[in-house]
Amino acid sequence: MTSLGYSQARFNVKGAAREIDIDARHRYEQRRLLAECKATGEKIGGPDINKFAGVVDAERRQNDKVDIAAYFVSLSGFTGEVRAAEESLRRMTLLSADDVLKELIHSRVLVSASTALATVSRAAALAKVTAEATEPPEILLSHAGWHWVFWFSSGRQRTHFAVVHADGTHLATEVASAYAATLEAQALRYLPPHAPSAFAPQALETVRASYLRFLELECGEIEIAGIPADREAGTRQLRLERLFVPMHLEPMDGPSRARVPVSRVLETGALAIVGAPGCGKSTLLNRLAVAYAFPEKRAAVDDALPERECFPLVVRCRHLEQMAKWPITEVLGSLANRAELGGHEAEFQEIVGAALRDGKALLLIDGLDEIADEGLRTTFARQLRLFLATYPKAGLVLSSREAGYRAIAGLLASFTTCFRVSEFNAAEITRLCVAWHEEMAGRSGAADGRALAHVITTSDRLARLARNPLLLMTLLLVKRWVGQLPTKRSLLYQKAIEVLLMTWNTEAYESLELDEAIPLLAYVALEMMKRRVQRLSHASLVRLLEQARAEMPDVLRFSNTSPASFVRRVELRSSILMLSGHAEEDGSLQAFYEFRHLTFQEYLAAIALVHGYYASRREDEPILNVVTPMLLSPDWKEVIPLVAVLLGRSASSLVKHIKMAAGLGDPKDQGRLQALELLGQFVIDEVQMPPEQLAYVLNLIAHDSEGRPLIERIASGRYGGVLAKSLLVEASRRGDDASVDLLCFAVCRHARSQMTPGAVETVLQAVESVASQNRPAVTEMIRQAIDAIEEVLGRAGAEGTNELSAAVGRTCEAVARHPQRTAEAERLQRVFRAAGSKDP
Repeated sequence: MTSLGYSQARFNVKGAAREIDIDARHRYEQRRLLAECKATGEKIGGPDINKFAGVVDAERRQNDKVDIAAYFVSLSGFTGEVRAAEESLRRMTLLSADDVLKELIHSRVLVSASTALATVSRAAALAKVTAEATEPPEILLSHAGWHWVFWFSSGRQRTHFAVVHADGTHLATEVASAYAATLEAQALRYLPPHAPSAFAPQALETVRASYLRFLELECGEIEIAGIPADREAGTRQLRLERLFVPMHLEPMDGPSRARVPVSRVLETGALAIVGAPGCGKSTLLNRLAVAYAFPEKRAAVDDALPERECFPLVVRCRHLEQMAKWPITEVLGSLANRAELGGHEAEFQEIVGAALRDGKALLLIDGLDEIADEGLRTTFARQLRLFLATYPKAGLVLSSREAGYRAIAGLLASFTTCFRVSEFNAAEITRLCVAWHEEMAGRSGAADGRALAHVITTSDRLARLARNPLLLMTLLLVKRWVGQLPTKRSLLYQKAIEVLLMTWNTEAYESLELDEAIPLLAYVALEMMKRRVQRLSHASLVRLLEQARAEMPDVLRFSNTSPASFVRRVELRSSILMLSGHAEEDGSLQAFYEFRHLTFQEYLAAIALVHGYYASRREDEPILNVVTPMLLSPDWKEVIPLVAVLLGRSASSLVKHIKMAAGLGDPKDQGRLQALELLGQFVIDEVQMPPEQLAYVLNLIAHDSEGRPLIERIASGRYGGVLAKSLLVEASRRGDDASVDLLCFAVCRHARSQMTPGAVETVLQAVESVASQNRPAVTEMIRQAIDAIEEVLGRAGAEGTNELSAAVGRTCEAVARHPQRTAEAERLQRVFRAAGSKDP
């Protein structure tokens, strides 16, 4: 069904006339699939066919606007009369067991029997087994997928059996032994795979070395926001080992959310690593690829990766397209083409096969979410699940954005452990700043790196941006060339794009005019977002640029650069838009282009929406009308907050519209929760909104008990103090331990992130307000609050603490009203004395 474009299948559905075995919807067309499935001992005749035809007719009459494709599947086949009748009536498609088998082979779900037989026959010959495969093979379906089963006989007596996976792999003995009981083959000997190399060891080693050199070029350098840092000019190569900061992960499930080093979880089995754009997922996979391709490079970074022999196989999901339907072993074999190993595909496949059999393969799948079509992504996940079941010893690390992984998480949950990438902390920000400055200026740059890191980590807005490695690297680049540190995400993207298009590498390439480049790139980016693609062929890209000029003559009237030349100049000048490979389109081989990082595509799409750089724009159309269909779509989750920021004061109507969706309906309604999360992102991005709107939004978030991660991010920012007031009202209204715990969490987080007397005052106000409640939860909150105050004052010093004396006095008095909290009151006083303030 998937290969035909159908999804959302339901089984054993009550229909208009009788139960329907399968009812599925086409992903793109107004079409349904209805199927009847039979596994009987006799061939199906006319009565059964006519009954199902009646069911289909009833469904067609009930909804004549949707086309229905009907299938009748009978494993025992059909009588000759039925087949002849249906060929003339064409009411449905009849599929026998042979037909199903042909479809499985045609759809590349299952290799042909002849291909599988050739594999096991070679193994039998090499093992000098005299028995022959004289019986027809059987099909076995298990949790690991489809398999061919072959029986070998000698003197009409079965002696051996062999099992071949759907992808053509002859299963190892330890894997196939699990099927012996099912096949009633316990008394038979299993024919193991035995494939001595058909190539000389030296030839295999040459191919292996060529592939590893490709990995070094592909993965061995740090790329800054899509720029192969000075690679075109050839003046400096930023080797991965020089700038890589050892990363930490957080378990997605389980009681603990503590940060753990990557090295500690690599031995736990197959890993799924999710995170926000630019958090370092691809960089981590590049590090693993280089570290295990070249053991001498492993010691160049103090990330304590486990010592083991691995053969890294890097799959970039954005390059898969229709290959996402292929068995994983075929996908791995195709890496020979990407590595330019022309003419040596067979040798490379043998190397891969040996690594899989020996348990030395390390599969690194980058950007699962970049398979834009959800159906293809699901198909790829299913293939990956079958692969992991077939090769349980193979290593796997896959990366994805969290939203893109969510839809297929259930398919891989039993095979993978999921972790989220941790944000950089102050020490990691400092490490990268120092490494960057040393790379630019040698050892003398270390002091400048530490000074810049201090500025970043002591400024909340900069620190929040710098926790994302991509934004930190871009910030460092902007600082180097522009000389200023942006404080907003949108401003950071703006400055970064300006640097890339105008001031980066001017020695080699002429700058581009922003008045021409930004509208054209924005037009393309928005159209790609609408089409849900990350790549466009050169021909499609040129057509879009021509269309942009026709749609925006007022903006591009003075442009005199041809679309093809513009594409070439953007790639050479900045790599914002760059060649990513070649593929067939419309019967010819085409170059394909993509935005090097999806973050830039999303920002430019927001520019297009705000400034009207899109097709069929109407002069008087409100921006709200344009973006309303996109507001709660996961595909536009990153774009809409950027739109709101870029709108400035005009964002009020957009906020109002989303606010209505977040304030109405069932508290657990998915649409309401998505609207609430979007508003939270607005607050985090500091979207301009009137004070009453901001207060209303924060009240909604405070009222939502499921929003702890959102509250954590807001509490760390500019509006953390305002949020604390809303949480305080909520705690007073509800009067339960959970609300007190959330209030404590927020105010302490705000104080530790801001490190200001004002943030400390917010903590004191919260403690004073709840101190009258004589409950253990309140006592615990007071203790945690004092811990936070002590930490803040210890790091921030005495400046400004004298102004807090009155607030401290009131808080101490409120705490001491309960005799059992005298110790807490006295400790609070000691903390302020130690900070150098006047006695409260």
